[in-house]
Amino acid sequence: MLIKEFNKDIVNNFYGYFVLQHIGKNSDEINIFVKKLNENKIYEDKFNAFRLPDLNILICFQSNLDLLSFNNLVATDGESEEIINLQVFERIRRYYDMPKNNKVGGFLFYNSIPVWDPIRCHNEKYGPETFSKNNEEPIPLINYAEDLYIYEPILSINSVGHMLYAHSAADEEWLMNEDPFPRMARTLQENLKQIVEWGDVNNNPWNNNEEISLKAVQFMDMLKFSEEFKSHIRNTQPNMQVFKYLNGDPNARVRPENTGDLTQEIKTEILKRVSHCSLSNILRIFNVQIPEDEMLYIKEKEIELVQKVQSNLLKSTDNTIEKINDSNIDYVKNVLKQNLPESYGLFNIFAEVYSNHMSILEEII
Repeated sequence: MLIKEFNKDIVNNFYGYFVLQHIGKNSDEINIFVKKLNENKIYEDKFNAFRLPDLNILICFQSNLDLLSFNNLVATDGESEEIINLQVFERIRRYYDMPKNNKVGGFLFYNSIPVWDPIRCHNEKYGPETFSKNNEEPIPLINYAEDLYIYEPILSINSVGHMLYAHSAADEEWLMNEDPFPRMARTLQENLKQIVEWGDVNNNPWNNNEEISLKAVQFMDMLKFSEEFKSHIRNTQPNMQVFKYLNGDPNARVRPENTGDLTQEIKTEILKRVSHCSLSNILRIFNVQIPEDEMLYIKEKEIELVQKVQSNLLKSTDNTIEKINDSNIDYVKNVLKQNLPESYGLFNIFAEVYSNHMSILEEII
């Protein structure tokens, strides 16, 4: 796939965006593939690549919401590879920055395994599975699909691991405070610290060779977490269960009382590793310098797109709402659920995404 030069009209032709930070700067083309169970399959028919002014490569999707079952793609310039996470920020915006006193759901670090179950959306692809102590038979988070209320991947690497946000009928308090094999935390920053700790004990003097420890190292390496970023996580988050145990804490399984904040550095690093529906926002996150008139054009075109989609959604409500944003999204969802119960699952996703897209544009403007 040839790399073209960035131009403002991209906003009229694509609906999802991801920035490659590490590969392609000295290349004329890149290839994109999806990791399949038996082979790597080139997967480029819905994508284009554009070189930004800072030499990073902007990957543009012709669609985005229908790609999530792939979890991630892999881009290569012939020398190195980089993960393209297909989750869009607009789906996780209300979850990724949960308050520290949150009691609903949590973030999990899961294994990534081949899936052959036809009832799962990842059938014949890679999907999440619980890590288990001493590589014993895994115990599923839930037994029935209806017991999973919210499921949103955050970061994924097929065959390695998945960082997820989930809310389910499982005993979440037990998972946070009693699990002898800790993999779940209430906030994203705590789960990142858990991953860092599992990775750290793979080194001397512990030399842990359990699968979760090995996969934690791979996960961070393939996402290209810098040593500075890992140190930032260590320094801004208290010890989680693994290091509490190593330090002889008699309550090692219990979540620490004074959890750290989701710092701006952590936010930025996560936002740089997921996809986005908003071209304006991803250009802002990467501080891409383009002419002011071009940026204004992109914002105006995005607003037109979001208003059009929202208008179609609002036809199924009570016609008292002009736009969907943070202030009314829950009300809109309730109305959609009442009016369109059979197709609510799909409309719920669109309402969430385009409400967040609108709120992001309002923040930018």
